[in-house]
This record gives sequence, C-alpha cells and structure tokens, in this order.
Amino acid sequence: MRVFIAVLILIFSFQSLTKAEDISEFEIEGMSIEDSLLEFMTKNKIYNHEKTYHYATKDYYQIDIAGKSELYERIAIDLKNNDDKFLIKNIEGAIEFKDKNKKRCQNLMEEIANSLSQNFNLKKVDDKGKLDWDKSGKSTYDRINFILPNEKYHQITIICQYWDESTPFGYWLKTGIHSNEFLDYLEYKAYN
Repeated sequence: MRVFIAVLILIFSFQSLTKAEDISEFEIEGMSIEDSLLEFMTKNKIYNHEKTYHYATKDYYQIDIAGKSELYERIAIDLKNNDDKFLIKNIEGAIEFKDKNKKRCQNLMEEIANSLSQNFNLKKVDDKGKLDWDKSGKSTYDRINFILPNEKYHQITIICQYWDESTPFGYWLKTGIHSNEFLDYLEYKAYN
C-alpha cells in the first residue's frame, strides 16, 4: 500500500514540476542542483552524517537519507569534498519494488518519461544493459535519460534496476538530477 501511495504522489509531483519554466526548478524533495544542503540540514548534521565514497577519487561523497521522505524510501545526495557551501551536485530519489514487479517499475518509469517529454524540450535517450556492480552479469536495468539542449542545464535520469536474487538488492526505480560538473567527473575521473 505504501508503494502505491508513493507512486501516486510521485506522478502528481512530476506533473506539477513539468509546469516549471526552467529545468533548474526541477526538484526532488524540494532540493535541486546547486542548492546548498545547508538549506535542509545543519552543518553539524552534515558533518556527522555517514559519508560514502563510491569512486576512485574522493572528489565527491554521498549522503544517503533513508526514511526522511513520504515519497521516496531513499534520497542520495552527492556533494563535492571540501565544499564549505555544501552545494548539491547530484540528487536521486529511489523507490523499492519489494514484490520485484518489473512491469510496475517500467510502467511508472514510462509515465514519468512521457510527462517530461510532453512538457520540456528534452532529448530522450533510452538504453538497457547489465548492472556493473553485479559481477555475475544477471542484474539488469532499463533507463531513460533526458538531456537539455543547453549545456548549462542538467541531465535527468529515470532508471529501473532489476537486481538478481544472488545480490542483497531488490528492484528499484530511481529518478535523478545530475549537474554537468558531476557528469564530467563520472566520465573523466571517477573510474580512472
């Protein structure tokens, strides 16, 4: 029941967001790229929050906020290391499909994508593949990326991840907003 309610809230929040005049108004839980996390958490809470470094360098760290949202089960925020302003460079909201219903995840992903396509001038790029973190090669994904024509804007990603039974993960729908700066980091430095 909680997932059903979250799905309805997710759809309605995207409908209201699609009326935004500028993609910088695209938000997840009221947060957008280049907002200061200090607007949402105290400096002390940020410093004391568990930080995860997912990449080869420690240029960026992630703060994972679970259970703080009615809409998402998890919110992940990437910040640049040693940034005293705590500017958000990447933000992602996630909903788990505990019943591992692939079709429900795909349907919601398509609804969100259709809403964005109809209301923004975005280039849509679909792809499918295997999730690299599962070395067995059995976990897969379906993803829709939206790229704005102007470089100063950010990429929006909607992904359904289908983790294999052998992993500790389930099926997840994730929506994310990514700054160009963060995408450049992922492309050229994060995995080198």
